[in-house]
Amino acid sequence: MAKKSRPTWYKYEERTAKRRRVKHKGGPGKPDAQKGRKKEEYKDWNRPVYKSVLVKLYRKGIKNVVAKKGFTKPAEKYAKTKGVRLYKGKKRIV
Repeated sequence: MAKKSRPTWYKYEERTAKRRRVKHKGGPGKPDAQKGRKKEEYKDWNRPVYKSVLVKLYRKGIKNVVAKKGFTKPAEKYAKTKGVRLYKGKKRIV
């Protein structure tokens, strides 16, 4: 029986967690990674992350969001007011 390969978004989450030196968790309803009390979410999207997505993540208690393609301007503005840290790849945006 052939070994199932993981989806590319899952590999992105694992790679990003390893690079940021945090433990990858994943799973439905859980943050993608956690180190101590810091919860992180990784987005492997082909377009920028919207404000509505950040609102949902903020309500879950996630304070660090890493996105492959960045964030929209309203999302950046919202993150600045709420104290959410945004990263595009390795670079911190807000």
